[in-house]
Amino acid sequence: EKRFERHLLSSTALQAAIDAMGLELFIPKPYRLNSVLAIKLPEGADSGEIRGYMTKNFNVEISGAYGLPVIRIGQMGEQCRSQNLFRVLYALGHGFKYYGFPLDISSGMAKLEESLENSSNVV
Repeated sequence: EKRFERHLLSSTALQAAIDAMGLELFIPKPYRLNSVLAIKLPEGADSGEIRGYMTKNFNVEISGAYGLPVIRIGQMGEQCRSQNLFRVLYALGHGFKYYGFPLDISSGMAKLEESLENSSNVV
Protein backbone atom coordinates (compact mmCIF):
# COMPACT_ATOMS: atom_id res chain seq x y z
CA GLU A 1 0.00 0.00 0.00
CA LYS A 2 2.86 2.40 0.72
CA ARG A 3 4.22 1.84 -2.79
CA PHE A 4 0.82 2.63 -4.33
CA GLU A 5 0.59 5.78 -2.22
CA ARG A 6 4.09 6.83 -3.32
CA HIS A 7 3.19 6.30 -6.98
CA LEU A 8 -0.01 8.33 -6.62
CA LEU A 9 1.76 11.15 -4.80
CA SER A 10 4.61 11.24 -7.31
CA SER A 11 2.26 11.30 -10.27
CA THR A 12 -0.08 13.97 -8.93
CA ALA A 13 2.85 16.14 -7.83
CA LEU A 14 4.49 15.88 -11.25
CA GLN A 15 1.17 16.60 -12.98
CA ALA A 16 0.75 19.79 -10.95
CA ALA A 17 4.35 20.82 -11.65
CA ILE A 18 4.05 20.27 -15.40
CA ASP A 19 0.90 22.36 -15.44
CA ALA A 20 2.57 25.13 -13.39
CA MET A 21 5.51 25.13 -15.78
CA GLY A 22 3.19 25.88 -18.69
CA LEU A 23 2.72 22.54 -20.43
CA GLU A 24 -0.58 20.76 -20.93
CA LEU A 25 -1.28 17.14 -20.08
CA PHE A 26 -2.85 15.14 -22.90
CA ILE A 27 -5.40 13.11 -20.92
CA PRO A 28 -8.19 14.77 -18.89
CA LYS A 29 -7.61 14.46 -15.15
CA PRO A 30 -10.34 11.86 -14.39
CA TYR A 31 -8.79 9.41 -16.89
CA ARG A 32 -5.06 9.75 -16.17
CA LEU A 33 -2.92 6.83 -15.09
CA ASN A 34 -0.47 7.14 -12.23
CA SER A 35 2.08 5.03 -14.08
CA VAL A 36 2.63 7.28 -17.12
CA LEU A 37 1.99 10.92 -18.00
CA ALA A 38 1.37 12.07 -21.57
CA ILE A 39 2.27 15.71 -22.21
CA LYS A 40 0.97 17.56 -25.28
CA LEU A 41 3.67 18.89 -27.53
CA PRO A 42 3.21 22.58 -28.29
CA GLU A 43 2.76 23.43 -31.95
CA GLY A 44 6.13 23.17 -33.69
CA ALA A 45 7.86 21.17 -30.96
CA ASP A 46 9.94 18.20 -32.06
CA SER A 47 9.76 15.29 -29.63
CA GLY A 48 13.03 13.74 -30.79
CA GLU A 49 15.01 16.95 -30.48
CA ILE A 50 13.70 17.73 -27.00
CA ARG A 51 14.18 14.18 -25.74
CA GLY A 52 17.66 14.03 -27.28
CA TYR A 53 18.62 17.28 -25.55
CA MET A 54 17.39 15.89 -22.23
CA THR A 55 19.41 12.71 -22.65
CA LYS A 56 22.58 14.43 -23.81
CA ASN A 57 22.59 17.22 -21.22
CA PHE A 58 20.88 15.67 -18.20
CA ASN A 59 21.12 11.91 -18.76
CA VAL A 60 17.31 11.76 -18.57
CA GLU A 61 15.32 9.62 -20.98
CA ILE A 62 11.60 9.91 -21.58
CA SER A 63 9.45 8.44 -24.35
CA GLY A 64 7.82 9.73 -27.45
CA ALA A 65 4.63 8.29 -28.89
CA TYR A 66 3.54 6.67 -32.11
CA GLY A 67 1.19 8.92 -34.04
CA LEU A 68 0.28 11.28 -31.22
CA PRO A 69 1.81 14.72 -30.56
CA VAL A 70 2.91 13.81 -27.03
CA ILE A 71 5.91 12.88 -24.95
CA ARG A 72 5.55 10.47 -22.06
CA ILE A 73 7.11 10.22 -18.61
CA GLY A 74 6.99 6.86 -16.86
CA GLN A 75 6.00 7.02 -13.21
CA MET A 76 7.04 3.73 -11.65
CA GLY A 77 9.82 2.43 -9.45
CA GLU A 78 12.78 4.76 -8.98
CA GLN A 79 11.10 7.53 -10.99
CA CYS A 80 8.79 7.90 -7.97
CA ARG A 81 11.61 9.25 -5.80
CA SER A 82 11.71 12.99 -5.20
CA GLN A 83 15.25 13.49 -6.50
CA ASN A 84 14.29 11.84 -9.79
CA LEU A 85 11.07 13.85 -10.09
CA PHE A 86 13.02 17.09 -9.76
CA ARG A 87 15.66 15.91 -12.21
CA VAL A 88 13.21 14.93 -14.95
CA LEU A 89 11.14 18.10 -14.53
CA TYR A 90 14.22 20.30 -14.73
CA ALA A 91 15.51 18.47 -17.80
CA LEU A 92 12.08 18.65 -19.45
CA GLY A 93 11.81 22.38 -18.88
CA HIS A 94 15.27 23.07 -20.23
CA GLY A 95 14.70 20.82 -23.23
CA PHE A 96 11.70 22.88 -24.26
CA LYS A 97 13.41 26.15 -23.39
CA TYR A 98 16.47 25.30 -25.49
CA TYR A 99 14.25 24.88 -28.55
CA GLY A 100 12.46 28.18 -28.04
CA PHE A 101 9.42 27.23 -25.98
CA PRO A 102 9.36 29.59 -22.99
CA LEU A 103 8.27 27.72 -19.90
CA ASP A 104 8.29 28.83 -16.30
CA ILE A 105 10.70 26.22 -14.98
CA SER A 106 10.95 27.89 -11.56
CA SER A 107 7.18 27.76 -11.05
CA GLY A 108 7.15 24.10 -12.02
CA MET A 109 9.96 23.26 -9.60
CA ALA A 110 8.30 25.24 -6.81
CA LYS A 111 4.96 23.50 -7.42
CA LEU A 112 6.64 20.09 -7.33
CA GLU A 113 8.31 20.95 -4.03
CA GLU A 114 5.05 22.30 -2.59
CA SER A 115 3.09 19.23 -3.70
CA LEU A 116 5.62 16.84 -2.19
CA GLU A 117 6.01 18.91 0.97
CA ASN A 118 2.26 18.91 1.64
CA SER A 119 2.27 15.13 1.85
CA SER A 120 2.92 13.16 4.99
CA ASN A 121 4.67 10.52 2.83
CA VAL A 122 8.29 10.83 1.87
CA VAL A 123 9.06 9.92 -1.72
